[in-house]
Amino acid sequence: KKLTQYDVTESELYEKARQALEIPKQSKQNQLMRMVNSSPYIYGTKVSSSTLIFQKYKDFHPSVTPYTTCMFDTETLSVPGDFGEIMIAQAAIGNECKLICLRSWIGEGEHHTELMRWVDKYLRERLPPNYHIDFEIVDDLLVLVKTVFGWIHQRKPDILAIWNQLFDIERILETCEKYQIKPEDIFSDPALPEALRYFTIIRGQTVKRKHDGSEQPIPLAEQWHQVKTTSSFIIVDAMCVYRRLRLSQQMKKTKLDIVLKNELGLGKLMFKDNPEVDTELFEDGLELHMIMREKYKYAYLCYSIWDVAGMQALD
Repeated sequence: KKLTQYDVTESELYEKARQALEIPKQSKQNQLMRMVNSSPYIYGTKVSSSTLIFQKYKDFHPSVTPYTTCMFDTETLSVPGDFGEIMIAQAAIGNECKLICLRSWIGEGEHHTELMRWVDKYLRERLPPNYHIDFEIVDDLLVLVKTVFGWIHQRKPDILAIWNQLFDIERILETCEKYQIKPEDIFSDPALPEALRYFTIIRGQTVKRKHDGSEQPIPLAEQWHQVKTTSSFIIVDAMCVYRRLRLSQQMKKTKLDIVLKNELGLGKLMFKDNPEVDTELFEDGLELHMIMREKYKYAYLCYSIWDVAGMQALD
């Protein structure tokens, strides 16, 4: 027999279903729900409005493409007690990587050829075939930030993933404050009119209170900060997502270097036994960054590329 279709709101669902099935009124809502859901004469009561909207979208766009993820990272002029300003920013999506640095850091001259020599010699074997690195040197910190996000916006990823996102987001916000511009003019899609641009950060808990009233710090990987902006992408903390998907596992350290070693057998890009890099220090940490950025700038740029390319390999 032909079925009769009813279109109702979710709030009206069970009352309209009761009337259609001629079920006597019930004093308890959950009892009515059980009776409606178990009836052989009615279908679709558990289909939510969001499911219907998603199905309409699929009908209208039958070839839904897979989501795309862009990895993002920065390197800063950090010293003990001060995170410093951004001097390198890098982003990667698919087989493309955008690498930008300040001229005041790398110095005058032509650097592309020498950087590619270092990439081919020390990094290329870790990268996928035909992996393209677009290297650019700029004169100004604000130009650096605008350029890397302009590159990201052009590619319109669905997800922008950052390992320990709060560090990088806060450095960008400091840049915005220094140059007196709105964060939404960086993070929001530039195609949007100014009235529709929006940015906010919702900081998650950083400590939890015990029964005795004392406070215990929440590990960085278990914190959950949210960044909301009007762009093609959502911003996620890749470190926190990695930890959240493995809550049942014992995991003391979630530094990218350790995770890459555990998952890929490849940590961050180090230069041990390298005649062009004369140091015995090479263990990831602030001192390593300080030495590399002062003495081994091409090595540091290769290191920066692998930070985002390594996240792609991990993904």
